[in-house]
Amino acid sequence: MNILITADLHVDLWAHAGHDPFSGIVPVLRGLDALITAGDLANDPHRNWP
Repeated sequence: MNILITADLHVDLWAHAGHDPFSGIVPVLRGLDALITAGDLANDPHRNWP
């Protein structure tokens, strides 16, 4: 089983900078059985993700 564990992605900061944090690892993502995201997805999701 292929599992990728990520943490503290802060996707709002990537989006604000105009970048996709996963763009460089698309082949890896395609081969995964599970993606575990531990930690923060955004600094302030209620404010930064309308």
